[in-house]
Amino acid sequence: MQPTDPTKFTDKAWEAVVKSQDVARRFQNQNLEVEHLITALLEQNGLATSLLGRAGVDTDILGQQLEAFTKRQPKVGRIEHLYLGQSLDLLLDKAEADRQALQDGFISIEHLILAFSEDDRIGRKLLAGEAPTSQRPGRPGYDRPGRFSFYSSEIRRSN
Repeated sequence: MQPTDPTKFTDKAWEAVVKSQDVARRFQNQNLEVEHLITALLEQNGLATSLLGRAGVDTDILGQQLEAFTKRQPKVGRIEHLYLGQSLDLLLDKAEADRQALQDGFISIEHLILAFSEDDRIGRKLLAGEAPTSQRPGRPGYDRPGRFSFYSSEIRRSN
């Protein structure tokens, strides 16, 4: 899903989509990816941080691991155009599918976090306490790995 229509998102979710572009530029990454969006959500220090915290995720450590992962991605000197990465495209498709399944009017932060928990490139690995490389710099504060479930506007783990 191309994130080009702000009317499909809640205001805060769209704000994170827009800010993710700044995050990608800050790290000199040409492809806009999942790590940029989740970093933007964490930097809002709002609902995403609260939901992840309630699910047992240490968001400070998660942020550090996202930053370390992002720094290892290919860099370009001058970024004129950003390109939507495949993983972010899949995450947005999943968030849209969750929105439809839940019969919600807009893609929200909850949908984005739920989709992140199912992201094969980085989300599942970080939330399960695994580093997305052969080195393991630390756990993201997850006591027990589990799958996130979506109930009444909050994320909960189910085993």
